[in-house]
Amino acid sequence: MSSLSILGHGHPFRPANSQLQVGGVQAWIVGDSVDSRQSWPSPLTQIYQSKEVLSVAFSPDGHEIAYASYDGFVCVWDVPRGACLKRIKAHTASVWSVTFSQDGDWMASTSYDHTVHLQNMATGASHKLKGHTDWVHSVTFSPKGDQLASASHDKTVHIRDVTTGVVVQKLQGHTGWVVCVAFSPDGSQLASASSDCTGCIWDAMTGRPLWKLEGHSDTVFSITFSPNGYQLASASGDHTIRIWDARTKETWELKGHAQWVMSVKFSPDGCQLASASGDQTICIWDVQTGASLLRLGGHTSTICVMTGSPGDGKALRGRQTWAQPLGWPLSHRVCWVVSELVRGYHS
Repeated sequence: MSSLSILGHGHPFRPANSQLQVGGVQAWIVGDSVDSRQSWPSPLTQIYQSKEVLSVAFSPDGHEIAYASYDGFVCVWDVPRGACLKRIKAHTASVWSVTFSQDGDWMASTSYDHTVHLQNMATGASHKLKGHTDWVHSVTFSPKGDQLASASHDKTVHIRDVTTGVVVQKLQGHTGWVVCVAFSPDGSQLASASSDCTGCIWDAMTGRPLWKLEGHSDTVFSITFSPNGYQLASASGDHTIRIWDARTKETWELKGHAQWVMSVKFSPDGCQLASASGDQTICIWDVQTGASLLRLGGHTSTICVMTGSPGDGKALRGRQTWAQPLGWPLSHRVCWVVSELVRGYHS
């Protein structure tokens, strides 16, 4: 057992329940405008205490969290009740990634078994999508939920029709394995990140490459669009984050992590960026100035994945029994959920 601390402040922070096991999934509440006058963030709860959680994702309404693990299962967790709703044997090998469609109708996961598992959340019907020739790192739905993109160790990206499961575009161009994919907010473009040290922006309709993002000196583990689509952020094994202007193609670098940066995510207003690293911390950055606003510590291993709750935390309103120990209003806060991988990153 371990207490948790906020690194960089010089003071240990011990939550009300200080006997939480460090490992698995942790939830944090972070203010929309982080400054030294606000209360420090604290872990809300240890949702799942396995040390082998590889991916976490909020449902669109924020009521559920899905997590993926080494044992081939995807579990869906009821956040306010703290109960497991479903435990789905989605794959025959470790599950690397899990995500929901924006309408909440579908959940998709990827695996070492070279497949994508597509689950209808209402009916329970599932589909095993084959086509990649190596393990599948990442999956994401288009904003409309009609397409699904997957990134694979086979150096390709597949864009599929969700209804039929048919591959409508096979994107080839990376010279290394593709780690991450992300649609633009309007669904017209797709970003990919690769072990070849680059990102790439593709026309999602035609599959044509539009822009190669060069500047990192190691594997690009994560890439994401800002909510308005005007910027992108990428995270790399070179210990840095890069912000990219989608209109001017200018880029600037954020430094502060001491190890690989595994995941990046914009706040809902696009003004802040969270990054998760092998140095066992999460950093919150001001996107415009590049200033490091806050460092969240307490993890004991590499932080591999991170997700934010939908909107501005409205899904958490009214959950006073669950949230009462915090004593904070939740209407203007964002919940970051983090998974840490104790065994380290497997290349």
